[in-house]
Amino acid sequence: MTQHVDSPTEHRVAAQIARRLLTAVVEIADSHPALAERRRAVLLTLADVVQADSGFWAWGRGWPDSSTVVPVAQIDFGVNDQQRAFIMTWGMDAETDRTFRQPIRAQMGKAHSATTLRADIFSTEEWEAMPYMRRQLMLGGWSSWLHSVRYSNLDTWSNFFLLRASGREEFGPQEAAIVHLVLAGVPWLHSTSEETELPEAFIGLTPRQRTVMLLLLDGHARKTIAHRLGIAEDTVGDHIKSLYTHFGVGSSGELAALFLRGR
Repeated sequence: MTQHVDSPTEHRVAAQIARRLLTAVVEIADSHPALAERRRAVLLTLADVVQADSGFWAWGRGWPDSSTVVPVAQIDFGVNDQQRAFIMTWGMDAETDRTFRQPIRAQMGKAHSATTLRADIFSTEEWEAMPYMRRQLMLGGWSSWLHSVRYSNLDTWSNFFLLRASGREEFGPQEAAIVHLVLAGVPWLHSTSEETELPEAFIGLTPRQRTVMLLLLDGHARKTIAHRLGIAEDTVGDHIKSLYTHFGVGSSGELAALFLRGR
């Protein structure tokens, strides 16, 4: 991990904080042989440093300018079942793509990464005039977000999405620089394109099917998925059958084998 950060904020991480993060990452790598647990530990450490109340780390497939962007795995903290379902549903919404992802992709340009605050994407006036985004955050009890994404070979991505509760001060450039540093400097936070299905494999899946797939890959039972998404268990079963047919598998284990080899 280096101190210089080539994020849009062009801030440097203080040497003391950089050393703290480097020490923490080394200790985490030494004490957590399971990759998922390493990633969770880094997420919690990062949240403590930047004082985030909630958030997640995730990775998935899809070109930055493609409609086939889909998460494959997610690790979160500070959220209840209702907030978790909200985040997943919000992430699959077409309006989210238009008002959130597209502005971030535009800011990325030809770069493979971007770390953004609300103020980097929307002026205060624009934000006040965007009821969808503000309303979605308020539904989850949040008012400030910090997002960092990095692509590998332009079709496999990893990101952090961190949130602060309503009423708290917004994240600033220093916090953005810290998050960017961690995502850029810890290689095992990323999966390689060889480890997962081609993004074209997701064409034809509905947003709800993608959400069910994410929960299924995280090991949740049908009843739990139904509860979190507020739908009938039979409906979850129908979505799972459609997923099995789409990917040509016969079980959740076979489905997981397509995606989680690098988890």
